[in-house]
Amino acid sequence: MSKSILKGITTGLLVTVLTLLAVFSSAVLGFDQDTITYVIDFGLMLSCLSAGYKAARDSGMLIPAALAAASYALIGILLLALFFPINPSGAISVIGECLILGLLSGILGTGIMKKGRLESGRTYHFLNEDKEEEEETNFFKKIS
Repeated sequence: MSKSILKGITTGLLVTVLTLLAVFSSAVLGFDQDTITYVIDFGLMLSCLSAGYKAARDSGMLIPAALAAASYALIGILLLALFFPINPSGAISVIGECLILGLLSGILGTGIMKKGRLESGRTYHFLNEDKEEEEETNFFKKIS
């Protein structure tokens, strides 16, 4: 689980680097400040989504997705705090937003929307009844 969280954070940081390249190129091309601000906001959102998706895809669970996205935001805030003063309430709201985005992307990453199955064949059980039914069908598959 910890490897999937680290992979998610790394993916989020990679998307951040790509966002910075887009911001630098848009600044060089002479776009106005509002456009650059939208690119930064969109990049932050994509970074949180990609961190959560990668962590959920690797682990198959929702919790690592939320932890990866929130950890990505925390690392970003700590890096910004080295150079700029940070408002604590703003930092908490950004971490909360990334946590929610991580959960949303984790739903897609785990494949819960596909009737509880991943492409790898892993099944997620929400009720014990589903697990018992699957065990019965697996038992009959082994017999035949």
